[in-house]
Amino acid sequence: MEFITQMEPWHWMALGIVILAIEVMASTELLLGIGIGALLTALVHKIYPGLSWQMQLVWFAVLSIVATVIYWKKFRASKQTSDQPLLNQRAQQLIGQTSVLVEPIVNGKGKIQVADALWAVHGPDLEEGAAVKIVAAEGMTLTVEPVA
Repeated sequence: MEFITQMEPWHWMALGIVILAIEVMASTELLLGIGIGALLTALVHKIYPGLSWQMQLVWFAVLSIVATVIYWKKFRASKQTSDQPLLNQRAQQLIGQTSVLVEPIVNGKGKIQVADALWAVHGPDLEEGAAVKIVAAEGMTLTVEPVA
């Protein structure tokens, strides 16, 4: 308890650096606001050296919350858009393409080959070699319809 009552600005600076170093290694973006809050608390304590330990903790809590809210509203929101939203959704990328059946669709199930992969398909019964268009994807199963 005695350590907390005698916190100096450099203690807050060291705490902020350690927290940010952990954040860099973990890359979770959860500790970013807390680390910045500790660094800002060091600055406030440097400007107002007579702060009690209770007020330092209040400053730390408030500044951590403010830094976190600012990060989540300003910077995190801008990362949500992508120029390639289907990058890791291979099945969704296939919608609209045409292919031929390598196995006939019987009882609504068959297979097509796209590039070097076989895909399970769902659609109306069709013969092997029939041309089909991919119209939807659910998980690893593609929905197809015959090409007219």
